[in-house]
Amino acid sequence: MKIKRDDIGAFRASVENCISLARDLIEAEGTRLTREAYLNDDPAGLIGTGVVYVFFEKKQGVLFVGETSMALRAREKKYPSPYTDEAWWPRWTEVLLIPNSVRFERELFERLLVVAYAPKYLNGKRTMPRQPLFS
Repeated sequence: MKIKRDDIGAFRASVENCISLARDLIEAEGTRLTREAYLNDDPAGLIGTGVVYVFFEKKQGVLFVGETSMALRAREKKYPSPYTDEAWWPRWTEVLLIPNSVRFERELFERLLVVAYAPKYLNGKRTMPRQPLFS
């Protein structure tokens, strides 16, 4: 099958729609916790057999997007978290969590949210501004 220029445009539109839907889903269905609630073991941070999460900084946007196979706070308690040593960790004010036990879905959802939110940090490094797809 030979791909035509029109196919690339349709693919781009479909991916952009998925990115938008991922952001809408986590904002509508996710659990939002303040830093204080999260650090004081709010039950929402302790449930789940996998979660996708977004850390926010007050008035500055998204700092970090990630996923784990455990409840986020439970993971942090079981394993030393590399995040607590990152430059962004002291600055976050809110976290948005959405449980998902399917690894592939979590990983895909995480990647869509990385594009949707363009977090300031990714894998400990500052991120670049988002570029148009296939430009």
